[in-house]
Amino acid sequence: MRKVTIAVVLALLTLAVLAAGCPRHPDTTNVSVDQQTPPPVTTTADSTKPGGDTKVDVDVNQTDPNAPQTEGDKTAGDAAKGGDAGGDKTGDANGNGDAGKTGDTPPAEPAKGDANVTTVMLETSKGNITLAVHKDWSPLGAAHFIELVNAKYYDGAPWFRVMPGFMCQTGIAADPEVTKKWKDATIQDEPVVQGNKAGYVAFGQSGAPNSRSTHFFINYVDNSAGLDGQGFACFAQVTAGMDIAEKFKPTGDGTVDQGQLTDKGISYFKGIFPDGDTITRAYVKEDK
Repeated sequence: MRKVTIAVVLALLTLAVLAAGCPRHPDTTNVSVDQQTPPPVTTTADSTKPGGDTKVDVDVNQTDPNAPQTEGDKTAGDAAKGGDAGGDKTGDANGNGDAGKTGDTPPAEPAKGDANVTTVMLETSKGNITLAVHKDWSPLGAAHFIELVNAKYYDGAPWFRVMPGFMCQTGIAADPEVTKKWKDATIQDEPVVQGNKAGYVAFGQSGAPNSRSTHFFINYVDNSAGLDGQGFACFAQVTAGMDIAEKFKPTGDGTVDQGQLTDKGISYFKGIFPDGDTITRAYVKEDK
């Protein structure tokens, strides 16, 4: 009996030694671990370095005042959406930074006597801008613009959408009655013959077919990549005074409610931007 007891004790000791040398089984408790992936990082090329692109998500389309405001005019990205401004310097909506000066020089003024070109003067609160309106680029657009100028539609109109590094836009009359008279006078779409380069001028549009009416904008930088494919057909170019256009007070994107501006006119605009810029007078300049 004593031998059996000793044998049992030895057997138990052996099992204990073996157990101590074995790895422990991992805990099988089902623990749920929320493994989160880091959010994607959006990198924007340094706009201060050569070749840097600035993406501007804006629209330059003409908005229906009765529709919900997604912002004023789809050209810009939202114009529409995501036009590539392509500028090297953009500044901001509060006027900090360079107002979109890129070193692009608008083409020289066309030779006098060109039957396809009409000169329009924009006298503004900052100075004068000269436009060469080309009917060979956009026959319907050029004719419609000149008709509006001769009707004095733009006299007193505010530059209500000024976005450094992108464009400046006008086209809602100072007098609400004048806006109502013309806002539905739309023209047919036309092919883009000249791209939306710095200093080139096109009508805004709503994104619907044949929606060009009274809004127009001046490109501060080369926006061809973002806007040409959306059908913004340029009808004119700035031949003098581009530096004046670049001095307009920035208003941001969507700060001015176009519906209220349509209904209330210049008093509404000046209530938001007392020192905001306007076209004091627009007229066709006769060649001498």
